[in-house]
Amino acid sequence: MVKIPADVEIILGWSLKDYCRLFNFPYPKTTDYDGYWKIIESPQFRALDKALIQAHLNVLLKSGIIKGKYKYKEDYLLAQTKKGIREFSTFHLGNYGDEGETNDTFPETYVIGVHLSSRYFPTYIDWEDPNGTISHFDYETMKPLIDLAKQELIKVDKRFQEAHLFVKLIWY
Repeated sequence: MVKIPADVEIILGWSLKDYCRLFNFPYPKTTDYDGYWKIIESPQFRALDKALIQAHLNVLLKSGIIKGKYKYKEDYLLAQTKKGIREFSTFHLGNYGDEGETNDTFPETYVIGVHLSSRYFPTYIDWEDPNGTISHFDYETMKPLIDLAKQELIKVDKRFQEAHLFVKLIWY
């Protein structure tokens, strides 16, 4: 068996086309990478960051994943869990897609949203592993956590009502 340096991230968000429609950005043409970078570097793209960090803390507390003391360290949340201390990657709006390494097709298969799992550091549904990532994804088992995240994200921005769950291959 050949191992490749890749994993998956679970994202609650929108296709790039839906994101552009909902957030009033022009949808990039097939080769319009400049238009794409204007979207993800815009102040509007970062405007939800503080509220998303609070939504992240809310889901961790409401789900019982963390209890007691916690503290922020740069872009990470350090907290005690039943499985030990975790350094969580916080919720933020991210862009997911890579033509060269994961065979995404720009702009059709690009996704913008909030990662519920991540590589290197756990985020939420991957909290049991101190390095994050999901080696086995069982939707029925994860559904209550995903639903809680969506409820909290809708409180941040109503457009999350139209968000979908994506599983994206991520290259290391």
